[in-house]
Amino acid sequence: MITFLSSKIYSQEKYSDDQFLPNLNPVTPEVWKFLKYDEIPVSNYTGTANISVPIYTIKNGDISVPISLQYNSRGVKVTDEAGWVGLNWDLEFGSITQVVQGKNDLRSIVKNHELPDFFASGESRVKLFLESNLVNGNKINSPYHSLYRFKNHYVPFNKNFVEKRVYSEPISSAQTYDTEPDIFKANFFGHSINILLNKKRGNQPVVLDKNGYKVILVGSEGNHRWEITDPNGITYYFNEITEVESNSSYAINQGDHKFIEFGNSISNVNNPFITYVWRPTKIVDSKGFEVSFNYTDKIILNDYSEEHAYELFKGTSSPLGHNINIEKFSSPTLLRPGVSTGNEATYFRTSIKNITTTETSKSYLSSITFKTPGSSINLGEVTFTLSDRDTQDYGNAKQLNSIAVRNYKGGLVQEVSFGYGYFISSPSTTVYVADNSFSNTRNNNRLKLENISFLDEGKYEFDYFSINLPPKNSFKTDVFGYYNGQNNTSLVPNPYRFYPNSKFENLQELTSEDINIGNNKSTNADYITAASLKSITFPTSGKIEFEYEPHIFSSNLFNIKIPNQNQDSYNSNLSESIGGGLRVKKQKIYFNDNDFLEYTYQYEGGKLSSGIKYLSEIIDSYTNKISGQFYNYNYSGIKVSSTNNNTSSPVSGNSIIGYDKVIVRKKSNDNTLLNGYTEYYYTNELETKYASSNTLFSFASYLGYTKPKNGSLLSEKVFNNNNDLLKEKILTYSNKEFDEDRFYYGVKRVPYGLSGFITFLEGKYSIINQSFDIVLGYYPLYYPVTQLVSEKEVYYKNGSNYSNLKEYTYEDTYDKIRSVKLNDEIEVVYSYTFDYTEPNDIKVKFATENIFNEVVRQDYYKDNNLIESRDNEYKILYDNVLLSKVRLRENHPYKYNDKIIFDTYDVKSQLLSYTGSDGIKTVILRDNYNNIVALIKGAKYESNQIISEINENQILTSSEISTIKSNPTEANLGIIYENLGTCFIETYRLKPLIGLEYYYDQNFQSKKYQYDGQNRVRAIYDKDLKVISAFEYKYANSTNN
Repeated sequence: MITFLSSKIYSQEKYSDDQFLPNLNPVTPEVWKFLKYDEIPVSNYTGTANISVPIYTIKNGDISVPISLQYNSRGVKVTDEAGWVGLNWDLEFGSITQVVQGKNDLRSIVKNHELPDFFASGESRVKLFLESNLVNGNKINSPYHSLYRFKNHYVPFNKNFVEKRVYSEPISSAQTYDTEPDIFKANFFGHSINILLNKKRGNQPVVLDKNGYKVILVGSEGNHRWEITDPNGITYYFNEITEVESNSSYAINQGDHKFIEFGNSISNVNNPFITYVWRPTKIVDSKGFEVSFNYTDKIILNDYSEEHAYELFKGTSSPLGHNINIEKFSSPTLLRPGVSTGNEATYFRTSIKNITTTETSKSYLSSITFKTPGSSINLGEVTFTLSDRDTQDYGNAKQLNSIAVRNYKGGLVQEVSFGYGYFISSPSTTVYVADNSFSNTRNNNRLKLENISFLDEGKYEFDYFSINLPPKNSFKTDVFGYYNGQNNTSLVPNPYRFYPNSKFENLQELTSEDINIGNNKSTNADYITAASLKSITFPTSGKIEFEYEPHIFSSNLFNIKIPNQNQDSYNSNLSESIGGGLRVKKQKIYFNDNDFLEYTYQYEGGKLSSGIKYLSEIIDSYTNKISGQFYNYNYSGIKVSSTNNNTSSPVSGNSIIGYDKVIVRKKSNDNTLLNGYTEYYYTNELETKYASSNTLFSFASYLGYTKPKNGSLLSEKVFNNNNDLLKEKILTYSNKEFDEDRFYYGVKRVPYGLSGFITFLEGKYSIINQSFDIVLGYYPLYYPVTQLVSEKEVYYKNGSNYSNLKEYTYEDTYDKIRSVKLNDEIEVVYSYTFDYTEPNDIKVKFATENIFNEVVRQDYYKDNNLIESRDNEYKILYDNVLLSKVRLRENHPYKYNDKIIFDTYDVKSQLLSYTGSDGIKTVILRDNYNNIVALIKGAKYESNQIISEINENQILTSSEISTIKSNPTEANLGIIYENLGTCFIETYRLKPLIGLEYYYDQNFQSKKYQYDGQNRVRAIYDKDLKVISAFEYKYANSTNN
């Protein structure tokens, strides 16, 4: 399809035919896009360097599949395992990941899910999936959090808390129902959407955050498959399933804060817990062009992890009375140790270990093939060669040794090989997590990518910081899991960091040993860069070096502040914390040993969106009978956990650290500040939390639906070296008006201790019921749709300024740009396929194929007067909607002129001929593999022949056409010039899957294109092999805002 949504608002210049045609340039590598410098962009908002190594891009029809390695510059956590291309490197092609909330929505077998907050007995469950948009029978007007508390037998029905619904079975025994929808996060080839299954509509998939996607879930348990069609009509199939099965257990060590010796006091709970990941198996565009992904047989990978918690609490008891006539009493299952029935409180210390073992059934990508519609012959194939690793640093995991790209002739187009070593941890006598779970080889080794070699081109070489990581099961970590060099004895933050704190006030009997357990979980800049990428040396020339620093940030719900150095003492004066991984401080780009550019980054207003919470309260109670006397037992205290209990909404994903403001400076090797500096300002809001859940409960936070998406650029200011403002860009946003149909709720259930309550019947207390208190937390499941409203550029010079203003409006159905207005004078209004009215079969076909992004009309206004319109007309051919003509109306309100008529298509829906605005036809000749080999202006197709329009005696016969298409050599291309000499002819010879090798002009004079080992144009030669143009590729920095 052809989309002519243009950034050009309007000009008086005439439009050439080329602006309305599909890309007929057969130069695959598009020379005009190649700059002198390749770039390493930085995401200023998060302080990350987007480091990638491009290998090859598959292009087939409307499908584009980039093959590129990506590096995670946020730092290496101690527990991180290396993937198939080394530690912190990734080579993936998209996936759909199931984020299970509560129970797995795709599992029919009833299994208990993982217990929250270390509760040691079965969690109660609400029997119904609650209606997503009702509160007390009324529609909601805006998203909000809410907490409700109820007793064991009472269940709110459709969120109607006025009329409680009573079930014959208590909630605590209703194990088969789930109130939290799972989120399926789909990230693939530039698309990112969040999906949930609408239980009220038979588990129909619903896309939460974007319009225009068609999602289908097929199959049965353990074999579900996804089909996603994007708004361009391209369908992605996800049939390759990775199953992850987790088994949990816990251990409690009463009266101690030591986590090492738990003996055999291990209890299994909630087994198994299963979740899924799907990877792409096929892509098909609307015309039938295909790309297929093939995988190896599955292997099993095993993992082990622990979470630790430390509780300090007291228990008290009080009698219910001596004269109560109790007819029935249900004995409780004690969650807490017994306490004295006297007047004094009993104090406790408890260590809790939560253990998770995981088994992952995983395959690896083995090849990618691609072909044209209806063809059984592959245009090309990309093969991935794997092997076992030299050491079993991650069980049976494989490593990728090479990638080879071959064309349909079997010729080698590109070959890349990977060189590896290992990060090896230093042995230590420190006590570790699960000391005997895995071998020392597994715990101490991590696969390291050292270089990437391209065909005949040299290597990318990678150097890393020399600080050794500790073993993967080490306790030497900060609260985020990064190496901090401290000899901790568990994963729990030191309670001393929270002291003094109001939550400690009721624990007067605590000793210094209770409060200070000796752990130090601060971030340390001297260790956090361990095993991180330090520099890249490029194959052509040049080098880039990275300097990092820890993040500095604040949060909305801090009850722990992380200082800038390791310390054991409490510091109540901290306003910000340090940690959470790495941000880029400097990048230095070397062009040779002496010449370089240095970029420095200064960050302000850092925020961790969801906040941090390692401290929570203990409030439990129950009733017990001792020697005929009933007592009410109450427990209160604190719990310190190794896991941050504040989480973002499962829709918004992982909590990130972002910045209000980033200043970027560029210096040369003589320390000269080049071009001043630039300031970037971003939306950076903290998420909303429950006001009452700071210490008691852990419910997901969310970003208010009226607030623009975090990381949206608000302004960009450019200053010179004298601090004079030269240019300013100001952007404004608004969120799409709240759409109830795209708004859902999750309902998290948290047991809130045991309660005993007495039923009064017929003048006497007859029954004591032991019951869980259940707290329901409603959290919204939605994603704000942020739209750019205006973009203003202001230029300052000599005390004056001038500006340009662009303003945007949007249509409501698919959130597409409806109009763009420049300086309140020129306006362009866009119409799309879903606006198409006549003929109806075309509109229906667009909808059936899920094609919504294509612009079908543009109207240009000046001072509110229509001055030009451009329309697309379509036809259905070979079961596809194809462009029939482009019509243009200029300076006349009634008359349209045909700008381009698309005359002929082949059975693959590829254009074969068109008529330009001058009325002259052009024939497009393609080889048998769909590559353009000739453009012949002044000719026409007729009876499988190409005939000159000027001299109809000049003919290219069907047999000659067949010869050229099957073998477009220079001699065979010469037949076109010999037979159709009165036409204007351009011909092309291509290197399959690389690009143009020879171009021949009207006079059959040639240009030759030479490529480097990465298939970039190195030089262009004339017919005498003299250099016309040469291209040099070095490496410079830019920013990605």
